[in-house]
Amino acid sequence: MAVRKVRVVLGTVGLLFSLIFLALAIFCPARINSIPREILENFSSRNQLFQRRNLEFEKKSRDKVGFLRGQELFSELIRPKKESMVLAELNSAALAFYEQVLRWESGRKPNLFFPIDDARGKPTELLLLLFCAFLETEDLSLTFKNHIEKQILDAPKQGWGEFEKSLLALLYLSKRFSLDEVGLLLRPVSDAQQWTALTAFFQLMPEDSKKLLLLFSYVEKENLSDFLDYLALWHKKGISALSGALEIGPAAFNYLIKKQVLIGKDWPAFIAERENFSLFFAKLYLGYSKFVLVLKYTGLFFSVFIALCSLNILLRPVIRKPFLILYIAFALVTTLVILLGVEEGGLMAKPSLPSLRYSQTVSDDMFYSKSFEEGDSDMNTQTLPLAFTLFFLLVQVFIFFLGKIQIQKIQKEDEVPSVKLKLLKNEEHLFDMGLYVGLSGTILSLIFLALGWTNIGLVSAYTSTLFGILEVALLKLLYVRPYRRSLILKIGE
Repeated sequence: MAVRKVRVVLGTVGLLFSLIFLALAIFCPARINSIPREILENFSSRNQLFQRRNLEFEKKSRDKVGFLRGQELFSELIRPKKESMVLAELNSAALAFYEQVLRWESGRKPNLFFPIDDARGKPTELLLLLFCAFLETEDLSLTFKNHIEKQILDAPKQGWGEFEKSLLALLYLSKRFSLDEVGLLLRPVSDAQQWTALTAFFQLMPEDSKKLLLLFSYVEKENLSDFLDYLALWHKKGISALSGALEIGPAAFNYLIKKQVLIGKDWPAFIAERENFSLFFAKLYLGYSKFVLVLKYTGLFFSVFIALCSLNILLRPVIRKPFLILYIAFALVTTLVILLGVEEGGLMAKPSLPSLRYSQTVSDDMFYSKSFEEGDSDMNTQTLPLAFTLFFLLVQVFIFFLGKIQIQKIQKEDEVPSVKLKLLKNEEHLFDMGLYVGLSGTILSLIFLALGWTNIGLVSAYTSTLFGILEVALLKLLYVRPYRRSLILKIGE
């Protein structure tokens, strides 16, 4: 009775300690979601928003095309009088560029647009003119102009090539935004990849167009690439994070973009100077970020390990060595799965920028990459399948040791070989459990895929079955078959 009480006390105390370690792991901030102290200390509630790039034209030369400042740029330009007025306002450099593009276009056939010599080719001509108008207003940089000329030189003999994507992006934006707004988006752009990726974000998140436009008004030329990478990584979370950073100041806004991180849940607590348990770890993080990361996942490991050991003490008098090794392995793999599946930022592979969507009159395979989709989850497409795969690997390892331990128990039974053979046969379903679990994992993964949770991936779906096959094969070949043979030989004697 006294031994039983000791076991209950030890098991209960162990579970309490596991909860403490779990709380430590939960409340320690992730390594990437805090703003540095020096940035937060410069926060001023009286000056929450910093000056963004002006939406209005600043130079007098831009007033030449001020008659295009309607609600939608393309709708204004498509009026015949407006087109003539734009042509009349072009300077010599912009007009020469326009004539150069027209001469080049006359010998090539576009895929998405009608040629200018076609009766339906007026929109094509207007888009070419619009690029030259932005050269006049100095919204189209010389770097981007030179890039366009290079695209023209590299175009196929009979086609438009990459230049058509730039026109398509301009068409999409000019049909939805004003002259000033399109100019705002165009100013920091250096090449067609940035231009089309920028447009693709508006296509992917049309409901956030106003927020995106506001954020773009704070982006300078030198950090546009980082800004686009940030949106590709975080999507809607990134929009919310950058909007929150605007309340702190330019340093916080640029810090998030440069570091590719989300704004932490702890920064309002710093500003309000509220003291609490989680804020203690947040402050600790700011000074010792690497230490806190190790502390976070060490706490998680011990939480799982101590919980398993405590349950073992409550149910069994002794912790056997195989179980101890299994508990350590389980805790390690669980920590690794959570580290890969939950930790945001540094462990994630750099995502590719989205590609531009376009009219369904041409195959989607040309410009639109289906590998980039915004699903229901913002979890990284590289780490989630890996975490899912590791989880099923962990389950199969657990089943393997469970079957091995059951064989050892039968070996220690004080029975004749014929009875042991029957006991071994009785455990066939346990020995085959790896196949059942593996098949269940595949079915579960395919259900997720059918529901649209494409981040799981087919690789992680089928690897669960592969792990099941390997587990059953190893268990039966290494342990079940040799032991059964030895029993049969003893019965034959």
